[in-house]
Amino acid sequence: MIRSSGARGSLYRKLRASTAIAAVALLSASAVAGMRLTPPPSLASIPPQPAAPGSYAARVVATLPPYVPEARVSGVIRIWGHGNPKLPWMRNLVTLWGRGFRRFEPGVRLEYRMYGTSSGVPALFTGIGDIAILGEEVLPQEQRAFERVKGYRPLVLQIMTGSLDVRNFDYAQQFFVHAGNPLTHVTLAQLAAIFGAGEEPGGPPIRTWDQLGLGGRWARQPVRPYGWSLDDSFAIYLEQALLGGSHEWNCALRQFRHVYQSDGSIYDHGQQILDALAKDPNGIAVSNIRYAGPEVKPLALGAEADGPFYQATERTLIEGLYPLARRLPAVVDVPPGGRLDPTVREFLRFLLSRDGQQAVNEDGRYLPLSATLLAAQLRKLPPAAMAANATRRVSGPQGPQTLRIWGPPSMAAVVSRWASGFHRLHPEVTVEPRLMGSDTSIPGLYSGRADIALLGRRDDETDDNGFSRPKGYRFTRFELTSGSLETEGQSPALAVLVSRDNPVSKLTVAQLRRIAACSCGPNAATPLTWGELGARGAWAGRPVHLYLMDIDSGTGAYFLRAVTGGNAALDWSRVREFHDARGVDGSRQSAAALAAAALRRDPGGIAVSDARYARAGAKLVAVAARSGGPFLLPTADSIIAGSYPLARKTYGFVDRPPGKAIPRVVGQFLRYVLSARGQADVREAGGYLPLALHVRERELASLDQAIEVDTK
Repeated sequence: MIRSSGARGSLYRKLRASTAIAAVALLSASAVAGMRLTPPPSLASIPPQPAAPGSYAARVVATLPPYVPEARVSGVIRIWGHGNPKLPWMRNLVTLWGRGFRRFEPGVRLEYRMYGTSSGVPALFTGIGDIAILGEEVLPQEQRAFERVKGYRPLVLQIMTGSLDVRNFDYAQQFFVHAGNPLTHVTLAQLAAIFGAGEEPGGPPIRTWDQLGLGGRWARQPVRPYGWSLDDSFAIYLEQALLGGSHEWNCALRQFRHVYQSDGSIYDHGQQILDALAKDPNGIAVSNIRYAGPEVKPLALGAEADGPFYQATERTLIEGLYPLARRLPAVVDVPPGGRLDPTVREFLRFLLSRDGQQAVNEDGRYLPLSATLLAAQLRKLPPAAMAANATRRVSGPQGPQTLRIWGPPSMAAVVSRWASGFHRLHPEVTVEPRLMGSDTSIPGLYSGRADIALLGRRDDETDDNGFSRPKGYRFTRFELTSGSLETEGQSPALAVLVSRDNPVSKLTVAQLRRIAACSCGPNAATPLTWGELGARGAWAGRPVHLYLMDIDSGTGAYFLRAVTGGNAALDWSRVREFHDARGVDGSRQSAAALAAAALRRDPGGIAVSDARYARAGAKLVAVAARSGGPFLLPTADSIIAGSYPLARKTYGFVDRPPGKAIPRVVGQFLRYVLSARGQADVREAGGYLPLALHVRERELASLDQAIEVDTK
């Protein structure tokens, strides 16, 4: 089996949620005809469900210390994050918090922008928010984006517990088997070995029921896993909690996503999973008790082989006994050793009190914290600043004389040339680049900190929602350059390499997809051979091994988008991925170089890498978008022309309200970038390649529609 060189967490899928195409038996609307439908009410119609007076949650809250103000504070607290601007469910809880806090601090007003979890941390590092409330754990890439902008990590406080069984409120992830299955409990390591692809971290893969201790008719019967679509936030959580951050899932996993009916109802993925499990005695599934019927039973979970094992209940979730209990955080910006704005600090103290947790119970969808955990969060609070910070708010655009550009550091050289060339034509304008990373670009735009956001990749749903939810309309996008031929970090075209002795010299994108992705059907378990890709003679029976760059990187994510349609269910029995690493001498080794090196050690392999590694026994394979061709190699000409199927682009984004023109200085700068001189700057900077003439003309025509044309 080909193993990964060290898979990390699935970061790219968080940034590209719901762009993935259904992988391995995702159900469509037509596939559910005749199945049991139990559509839930819409979120807008779900009323608060206060905790019953005698419930465990109510008893816990009664033991918590009440809120006692330490200071008289006033002002506005800007809260961003978890929620939906069109639905009231999270605003209801924040309103309860605000009403309760004002009883103690009447001079404080909450200003909340609940645009979704992905908006929370960016609101902090752009300075438009004071507190980010998230609907799930802080992801590593969110921490990194914050740290690149601020130079330190944010403070993360847990403020409530995920629900037991309330839809869309982080309900407990539970594992089920068929009601006739004698299994009663399972460990996290066993679940990792069932749902994961290989050896780590759960030990040898578990594929038959006797490996879980079942005998008799169960021995040697296959274990068939059912679960969430891999781009779902629930699956991303399980990657961290079960698979140790690996995205290497069992290729046999049958995935489900919501099915939206013509009448507006939703056939929930959790219901689909348990409906399928009810028909499969050999199945094991992750879902929630709200969807369970008599045909399935939940398993007790244990962190260790000798237990204890717990079912998910209010008590085991609140007390953290259930191994997959989840906590929702509040995140704030506090430098190391720094002090916290006293108004923000008092509100956080309120949340971490009996009064704040009672509001959680009154809303009734999330669960409170235990007394022990609450006390631990209070100890993490830094002291208050001497006075409220009067400079928290971010100013709006700085006027037409300053042009602020946010983007990735890989574009520094070309942006510097653009800035110099533009300044010669417009000496009254100062260009201020802040090139801290692609994941900071769009937040810079919608926060008003940037006038132009640059990306070395195509925008995704997170970018779109991040801008459109707070602004109420979409950004305007322009192509600015072609990607590079082979310059690392500058959107290089993906090059497909094989051994020079390999008779295969051309492949289609569909064939690349066949190599990488999990397949289903009668041949799913059959190793792929070079004969299936056109080789003859001694090569026909050789198995195919694929070497990739980290699919959590921008380049890896582009591979998934361009080749598998976003499907992250790869066949890890023949796929090995590489991450940037350090050699024994401390030198940096890129993922592209490591993938090419693996190919040199394996004449039967195929590598997706950079064109510069087509040497030392390797050759480039011509690629076609479809079976009829044309088959092309990556060259500067084929990349600029856009004819090579795995070529890339860079983009610029601006804030243009409907019916309005973009600011003149922004339009003037983009006109320079798209001019012959601006595109010559691209060539002179090296790496990125200019746009084809017809693309420049198209983008200039779009620009003319978006600006007030400068007639001077």
